[in-house]
Amino acid sequence: MSRIPGPPPRLMRASAITKPVGDADGIPDFSAEKTEASPAPEVEAASPPAKTETVNRPSVRLPPRPVPRGTVAGRPVQKFNPSSISAPPAKAEKFEAIGPEDADGAKKTVSAKASLVTRPLVVPNNTKPGGRVSNFAKEKVIESPTHVFFYQTNPIIADDGVSPMLLPASDFQMLITDGDFKTLHEEDFSDEAAAYKSLLDVLNNRPRAQLVSFEGRMFILPRINVVALKHGLTLGLVARTNDRYASYSTRFSQQYHHDVADVISNFGAVKAPSLLELHAAILGNEDKKPVEKLKDIFQMMKSA
Repeated sequence: MSRIPGPPPRLMRASAITKPVGDADGIPDFSAEKTEASPAPEVEAASPPAKTETVNRPSVRLPPRPVPRGTVAGRPVQKFNPSSISAPPAKAEKFEAIGPEDADGAKKTVSAKASLVTRPLVVPNNTKPGGRVSNFAKEKVIESPTHVFFYQTNPIIADDGVSPMLLPASDFQMLITDGDFKTLHEEDFSDEAAAYKSLLDVLNNRPRAQLVSFEGRMFILPRINVVALKHGLTLGLVARTNDRYASYSTRFSQQYHHDVADVISNFGAVKAPSLLELHAAILGNEDKKPVEKLKDIFQMMKSA
């Protein structure tokens, strides 16, 4: 015979507990129940709210926004210069917008000077329709008013382990011309220290003097540092110029130094011939001094 489960036991609240009450004979009497309530939990008194202090901070007044200096492609152009906020507006100039041309082929122009996105109209336009150009491509080539042609008989390097800067040269020739290649001064030297001292004086004292050499980056500039340290000569602009991207030792800028052998060989792509061989291949065998042959080749390179 299976057992029939009874009803589930009655659940009692934890807050109240019932106990049976017994009679005099000790027999429990379930007719009456005595209920004992559990004690109520103690509630802590709420703490008073903390006092907050009000700090008066001075208000910061932002400077006014700079006035747009022209528009390019329908958008205002602002010059990033904090000092120009209170300065008077710049003088209106004609500037060319870098970008595609209009439908009629006319260039877009703005009437005020802007930065980075425009350039003066006097700069030759080397962009194609729809093309862009960086700031480095807008560099102006400043023609040097003084050319200093310097030639020396370089030492013959018999051992590949010997540095050229430790070998003295001989038979120094210097020719100074103006921008039109008119001779201003010509001098020959037999002493190395005297030749380099005269060359340093010319490069440091004449405005925008351009050194023209043949294999000068390999022989003249390294050797002149050793001679200057040995005889106490001042390098001046030969050691450091105020231009970040051009100096006498910069290879890919001929503003201060034009090495004919390096430029004509496409900066070391092929082996450069000697100065006499190069002059004979271009102009034939002429009875001239090596420094004059250097001048002839440089003049032809400038005109080409």
